Amino acid sequence: MKLSLKLFLVITLLLPAFTFAQLDASLTELTVTLIPDAPRPNSKISFRLTDYSIDLSTSNVRWFMDGKEMARGVGLTEFSTVTAGLGELSTVLVRVTTSDGLSLEKTTRIRPAEVDVVWEADSAVPLFYKGKPLPSTKNDVKFYAIPQFLQGGKRIDPAALRYSWSLDFENQPRASGIGKSTFGTKIVDLIGNTELNLVVSTQDGSMRATTHVQVSPASPLVLVYNLDPLMGTNLSKPLPGNLRLEDEEATFYAADFFFPKSHKKSPGLSYIWSINGKSAVTSEESPNTLTVRSESGASGQSRITIFVRDPFDSFITAVANFMVEFGSTGSFGSFQ
Repeated sequence: MKLSLKLFLVITLLLPAFTFAQLDASLTELTVTLIPDAPRPNSKISFRLTDYSIDLSTSNVRWFMDGKEMARGVGLTEFSTVTAGLGELSTVLVRVTTSDGLSLEKTTRIRPAEVDVVWEADSAVPLFYKGKPLPSTKNDVKFYAIPQFLQGGKRIDPAALRYSWSLDFENQPRASGIGKSTFGTKIVDLIGNTELNLVVSTQDGSMRATTHVQVSPASPLVLVYNLDPLMGTNLSKPLPGNLRLEDEEATFYAADFFFPKSHKKSPGLSYIWSINGKSAVTSEESPNTLTVRSESGASGQSRITIFVRDPFDSFITAVANFMVEFGSTGSFGSFQ
């Protein structure tokens, strides 16, 4: 009987220690997630608060920005605002008081940065072309990062930043690292996009910027122009699908676009002309030009086709067709 009484007393004395124990603030830490995680200047940013060791739904939550209270509420685990300008520091503090009196807080510092990426394709275009050379399959493409990181009103040297490149969602560790602001790849797909992601950060990780670039493969293109023996080539106006031949003789010039430069240099492109399905004669010195002549008194229509291809790669091709109307009756031919 005495033993039972002692055991009961021990259990009774121990129970309050478990029932009324409070969580030590040093054993828990608030987690604040930024969305997006690398905010741009003057853009919307959201903060999401999590902590699985306390009940945030019954806790009083207060959000401060640069010392000014911006929002408060029970269970207020999300807060949104607008970031400051490029390189300007903002401090966001969240303070939590649980229902049993525990106080916790978390400070997040934000200094917005940004990065842009420009790219160029090793794609051949005629000298008169004023647009951007587009990449086709087998084209080499080079990407250049242009970061804007400011601290204390001064631009951080791009060579001192860390660049992390990802191609088609696969990290590229060999191309990444401090100062590695350029990245090169080859367009290999005939369809679909080449996806490029870049994360730029300071070496201590206190500033980050991200960007995403999509590059779609273009199809090689050939356009045909009229080559006048006196006026030259009218490069502003390619031939339409149907052409009326005013003179007995005409020379056509085929301009190719977006073929890889390396393929044009070696082994070179093949220019194959045909008239009504039959091979047409061109000169070896100017294979991309064709001179045609209607026979005296002849008339009719002829379909002219120019087929440009890489003799060692069947995927790198372009074709153009146009109809030529001439004279009244007869035949139509070509000559050198």
